[in-house]
Amino acid sequence: MTLITLALPWPLMVPIFVLSLTALLAVSGQVHYFLAEQHSVELWCRRTALRYAWLHAGVLTLIIMAPTDGLTRLLWTFFCLFVFRMSLTDRLSGWLPSDFTWSCLLAGILAAVMQSQGLVNLAAAAVLVCASALLRCVGSRYAGQEVIGLGDVWLTGALGAWLGWMPALQALLAGTGGFVLWQLAGRQSHGGPLGPWLCWGGQLLMLQMLYQPLLTW
Repeated sequence: MTLITLALPWPLMVPIFVLSLTALLAVSGQVHYFLAEQHSVELWCRRTALRYAWLHAGVLTLIIMAPTDGLTRLLWTFFCLFVFRMSLTDRLSGWLPSDFTWSCLLAGILAAVMQSQGLVNLAAAAVLVCASALLRCVGSRYAGQEVIGLGDVWLTGALGAWLGWMPALQALLAGTGGFVLWQLAGRQSHGGPLGPWLCWGGQLLMLQMLYQPLLTW
């Protein structure tokens, strides 16, 4: 029988979840403000924002309770806040603003430097951005329409900066696979937001890294 050792006592999970939810609802206000700036406030959906906030609050609680050092938990807390803002924005509007993706990318590089992985993760981010940009150009030319958004290109780089080589590739594979299955299940002939799926893939791999070797592939 395997017992999961947490950094904090189990009874603290409920208040931590409540605090996490409060923080995420505050971040969702930034998304609402962005939509208002774009004169697209009609795209705001409170129910979707609440659903996303609840789901990410669960992830944030797992981060804070993870059996690792305080700095690591703090950095991944910021990661969760970044991807929540991006995924909610993309889900509601289909946009991934450069301000959101670039700030996540730069924060990921800074976090990697703080953990002595700066050069490796910077290289991963650069290669993933270039590969995604190439896929965007080639795919758009042959498909006659945009196959991957520019925001998604920068998002792949952000995942590389935060996660590193293999976890980022696994996150992209998981996210893209989920997106394809969602498209097939819905029998949709048109595109949809890829960003939220990539963000969830990133968070899945992040949790796997935090709870390793309790969670292994």
